[in-house]
Amino acid sequence: MSEKDYFTIGEVVRKLSAQYPDLSVSKLRFLDDEGLISPERTPGGYRKFKKKDVERVEVILKLQRDYFYPLEIIRAKLLEIDAGKTPKELLEQEESGVGGPLPLTPQVDGKFSVRDAKNKLGIPDSFLMNLAEFGIIKLEQHPTGKYVANSDIPIIDAAWALRQYGVEPRLLKMYVNFSHREAELFGRILRPTYHHKTAESREKLNESLTDISVQSDILWGHLTRRALVDELEDLL
Repeated sequence: MSEKDYFTIGEVVRKLSAQYPDLSVSKLRFLDDEGLISPERTPGGYRKFKKKDVERVEVILKLQRDYFYPLEIIRAKLLEIDAGKTPKELLEQEESGVGGPLPLTPQVDGKFSVRDAKNKLGIPDSFLMNLAEFGIIKLEQHPTGKYVANSDIPIIDAAWALRQYGVEPRLLKMYVNFSHREAELFGRILRPTYHHKTAESREKLNESLTDISVQSDILWGHLTRRALVDELEDLL
């Protein structure tokens, strides 16, 4: 969290999108409209997600993803939490360790040492260095060692997962090149709309950036899968 004591709706999506790729700004608005979450509002009407609000969103998403619960059952589970009880589903996950690794603890301005990332993610230094060499992630040198940004952790996870298919870091350079071209395209589209540097325009821009990123990921994923099916049609 930055100097302010809350997250914007776009920041919540970015924070949770690695674990919940289908999360979007519109979905958070829907949860608010349904009364499952109730973030405060700024004087301008923008939602302010405090830490407790983000944790509540995580509970909802976890119950949807892991148990396929409809909203009415989730609403009942939230009432249990509001009454000071822990739903059995969450207790089961805590006891079994299900739910993915614990988040890394920031050490320097929202960044993590390469050593810490290696220990927590189980990924060797050499792989992180290769990713940095080909521009997939960025490493910053600090007096206590090299650090990687928190936002690069999902990239590292995905790159390591692709490695099992023989996709080495050097082959991922195409994603970097494509992302720059895509950023130039959307930058030309968005710049005229948000050229006024006000707090309101910056917040709206952050929401737009998040939504575009999510929709672009969905589009890219479906196009890639379709192309792969065409490429391997004789094997399917």
